[in-house]
Formats: sequence, structure tokens, C-alpha cells
Amino acid sequence: MRILLIAYEFPPIPAAQSLRWYYLGNALASRGAEVDVLTVRIHDLWGEEWPLHPNLSVHRCFPGPFVALSGWLRDRLPATQTSPEPPTKNGHGIAEIIYRRLRRGLDHLLFPDVRSEWFPFAWRRLRALVTQRRPDLIISSHEPGVDLLLGLRAKQHWKMPWIADLADPVLAPYTPRWRQAADHLLERKVCQRADRILVTAHSMVDLLYQRHQLPPEHSIVIQQGFSTYHSPLKSLPLPLPPQALNDPNVLNLVYTGTFYKDFRNPDPLFQAIHQTPGVRLVYAGDSSGFETELAALGERALVLGRRKHWECLSLQTQASVLINIGNRQTHQIPGKIFEYFGACRPILHLYYDPSDPVKALLEALGRGHSIPNESAIIRSNLHNLRDAFFEGRLDSTFKLSLEAVSAFSWDAQGEKIWINCNNIINSAADS
Repeated sequence: MRILLIAYEFPPIPAAQSLRWYYLGNALASRGAEVDVLTVRIHDLWGEEWPLHPNLSVHRCFPGPFVALSGWLRDRLPATQTSPEPPTKNGHGIAEIIYRRLRRGLDHLLFPDVRSEWFPFAWRRLRALVTQRRPDLIISSHEPGVDLLLGLRAKQHWKMPWIADLADPVLAPYTPRWRQAADHLLERKVCQRADRILVTAHSMVDLLYQRHQLPPEHSIVIQQGFSTYHSPLKSLPLPLPPQALNDPNVLNLVYTGTFYKDFRNPDPLFQAIHQTPGVRLVYAGDSSGFETELAALGERALVLGRRKHWECLSLQTQASVLINIGNRQTHQIPGKIFEYFGACRPILHLYYDPSDPVKALLEALGRGHSIPNESAIIRSNLHNLRDAFFEGRLDSTFKLSLEAVSAFSWDAQGEKIWINCNNIINSAADS
């Protein structure tokens, strides 16, 4: 089986979709598939190693003038040369402000956004790869939307089987109002022309049926997962001395990732921590927009900044409790939940809507607590968790074995997509 994956976001980019296809691509390759990944040649701000299976080959090409020029300039900024950390949103002052304003302007000119400048360069390389490698199947990873545009063009041009991965819907709650009609049309075209649609939650199957009458059997649920490739994770280097997390008088709440004011708001959590002695938030992520709130927590917050993926996985295993904040929309499950499963630590999930699918998932697995994202309720729950921790009965309250969540590993998701890819290729050959 030969698979050609179109994935603008792929390591070294540390985004959620990049991680998704890093793991799924390796899982497919480990089962004997020859996987070719078409992605961007991008400035590496992160300097992290990403081991690849021998059956997986990465083909990089020019990302387009704006992204290429931005990388070239970043290479020459003093902050980039002297700091070991990737720049934060506020890291370059006036240069960063100019960059973001230019990008916002180009997002209005190019559909769906500025990353579509990659299209002509990617299409040229895609044609060469199809000629040289003769893939049995093409997969587009969304987002960005340019991957779907390339998949649509490839499907029209070669008529070969095509899978579109809508890990995030094209028309999402954060889609700008001016772009909603166009995003809805693109999503409809993808649903109509792709041989199968990959989604991350069963609620997304229902959403696509409601929007586009996509038959449920046309969707395949491939959830996010957790890594089993680097166990035991506790052998990996921590981003801080171990003793910083081993104080028996402090319940360490670990959160790795990004907070969002609009749909993943941490303010109720901050208020609850401020009012709960003996509790500390250990935060690895970009704190832009929340510096004041985190600083107000004083010693009750340990802010590590952005950390490498493998460091975050190691940090998660050292948590007393892992914190997750649900999205406002209920047709997605944050990939962080599945990543947390691999750490084998209790999870406190804060939801906006009682129909949040994570709530039912955690209850069924006994892996943690799900409570409304309201400060008073969070505070009460933190008191209970802290007391259980101090009394040495925290872990026994939950089911924390790795075996109990093995079905949610990246390897298990890879097996599922492997079976479906075979079925799609065989059906195309028979027709």
C-alpha cells in the first residue's frame, strides 16, 4: 500500500494536527505502508527531534513568499539568536506586531488563509510525486484548508481514492463571519467528493450529516491518541528539577498547551486556585494574554513557557492532577485528553456544556472528574482532591492503568485507519 499524505502541518511544527499525522503516519508505516508526506519547507524554531519509521518519507517544498520571508527574517532577529525558547506571541515587540498585522491582511486576501500561498508550489511537487511514487490513496490533513484544496484538485485530476481528515470542521465556531459562507461551501464540496471523511468524535459525524447530509457510514472516527513509542516517559528529561514537583504538601495541577479566552477560558480555574491553599498550577505553554492573571497567583503558579513535545509528555507523568479545559462546542474532543491518558494520572476536566463528550468518556473510564467550568465548583473539587492527595488516597480513587486506555493509543488509531485504507483501496480496485 502506498499512501501520499498532504500535510502542511507536520513536524517540526508542534501543532495538534501535526502531531496527529506524525503518529498516524508512523503507525501506518509500521504496518507496511509506504507513506510519502508532502509538507512545507519551514523555518525550524523548535529544534526538536522527530524519529521517523523507515517506510515514511518526507518531501518538503517552498511554503510561499510570505511564510518563507517571515522565517528568513526570524533567523536574523536578535531575540531568535539569543533565546533558546521559541518566540511567544509578544516576543519580538514591534516586529511581531507588524508580522501579525500583515498576516491578518493576507488572510483576507487568500482563501481560506495565507497558507494557501503554498498551493502552486505544492501542486507542482504533488504531480511529480504521483508520477514517481504512484500512490494507491491520497489523504489531506485539515487544517489548514490548503490541504483540502490540493486534495480536491488531486481527486478531480487523477480520480484516485481520497480521504479528507476533518479533525477540525472547516466551518468552526472561530471562523470569521465574513468567511463563513465560503468555509461552508468548501466543507460541503469536500464531503461530496472525498471517498471518506475522517473525524475525531461521533458528534462530528452527526454535525456533518446535519450540515451536508453526509451518510454516517461515509465518516470514520479516528480519535486523537497517546504515545506508546517512548515509554516509560518518566525516563525523559523534565523541563524542571524533579524536586520541584515532589513536595508532599502541594497538589500540582499540570496543564500543557494553550489557553483561549473565547472557547477555552482558564479564568475560573485561576480564581479557584487563588482561593485554595496547598494547590499549585504548573503551566507549560504560551501565556500570552494571561500574564497578569498568572502573575497574580504568585507562588501558586509555576509558568514554564513553551516546552518541547517530549518534555510536555514527561511533565504530564509527574502531575498530581492533569487539567483539561473543554471547548465551548461539543462536536470536538480536545486531543489533550487522549494525550493525558498516556500519563496515567488523574484528570480534572472543566466543561461548558453537560453534553460535552469528554464528561461521559471520563465517567466511563473512571479516569478523572468532569465538572462545570465555574470557579466555586472548581474550588470545591480542588479541596477534595487536595485532601485526598495529602491523605495518600488520591490515586486509588481513579482507574489509572495503561491497559484500561489502550484502545485510545495512537497505535490503536493507526490500526483502525490501516484497515479502512485497505478497504477503500480494494473497493476502488473492484469498481
